[in-house]
Amino acid sequence: MSLFLVLFCNVAYADSAQNPCNAPIDNFNSRPIVKPEKYYVEITLTHVGDIDLQSGEYPMTFWVDIRPGFANSDFTKNPPPTMEFVNGRDVQQLDFSCSPSLYEYKVQGTFFGQLNLQNFPFEVLNLKINLESITPGNMTYVQFLPWQDSGIDTNLTVPGYQVSGFNSVSAVHMYNDNENYSSLITTVKLTTYTVQSLLKSYTANGTIARPCHTFRFG
Repeated sequence: MSLFLVLFCNVAYADSAQNPCNAPIDNFNSRPIVKPEKYYVEITLTHVGDIDLQSGEYPMTFWVDIRPGFANSDFTKNPPPTMEFVNGRDVQQLDFSCSPSLYEYKVQGTFFGQLNLQNFPFEVLNLKINLESITPGNMTYVQFLPWQDSGIDTNLTVPGYQVSGFNSVSAVHMYNDNENYSSLITTVKLTTYTVQSLLKSYTANGTIARPCHTFRFG
C-alpha cells in the first residue's frame, strides 16, 4: 500500500472544538457495520500541469466530493473511511468543508502511470487517479461509487493536448496477500492537437487525405 494518505479532517483549527468534523478518524473501524456502506465520490478536475512523458508523471489539482449512499448518515459524527491515492506522491489537501451529508476537499499532487507513447507524436494519453480505501475487505465494509456529476472544469486547458474523454469507475484492488480494497479509478483522456486535426479531416468515405498518403480506418 502507498504511504501517501489523504486523512479526512486533517485541517488546522485555532480551537479543535470549532472543527465540525472533530470525530475520531477511526470511528469507521470501531463501529459495527452490518453490510457494505456505499459512498458516492465526485471528482472534478481543475488543473493538469506539465506532463513528463519520460517518467509518466503529471501534476493535477481536483476537487473530491463524497456523499453517503445510505440512510441516517452524519459525516460530522462518523466520517467516511480513510482513503489514499495509490498512484500519487506529495499529495496535499488544500481546502476542506464538511456537513452531515457532504465531505469536500481540494487535492493537489503529482500522479504517475504508464503512458503509451508508441504512436508519438500522435499519442493518446490516459491520465489516471487511483483512489482507494485503506480498510481491507472491500465488499464487507465499504464501496466507492462514481457520482454522476464527476467531470472536468470547463476552464481546464492542457498545453499541447485536447481533453477528449473522462471516465470514473468503481473497482476492487486485490493485493498479493489476498486482501481486497475498494477503489475508484478516474481516467482523463488527452489527445494531441495533431490527432485532433487529423480527425477533423476525416471524410465521409472513411479516409483522411494527406499529401502523398491516405489513411483509411476500418
